[in-house]
Amino acid sequence: MRSAKKHITPIDMEIIYRAYRSVWTALNHESCLTDSHEAHELRDKVTRKLVEVAREGVIDLETLRERALAEIARS
Repeated sequence: MRSAKKHITPIDMEIIYRAYRSVWTALNHESCLTDSHEAHELRDKVTRKLVEVAREGVIDLETLRERALAEIARS
């Protein structure tokens, strides 16, 4: 049986956006992304992970950031 996904509210979207900016800033400091295609793919991956975690019910800025960075580090 699948668990219900949390509905994302406008306030949740603001928190996700803040987490996205924080993750992207950290990634830019760690690496030099000169390939625009690679950067676009990474931005998409970060967004997907943040939304996935938020839909699980986690909507804490720091937790979203940590989980997204951990996912990127694994790949």
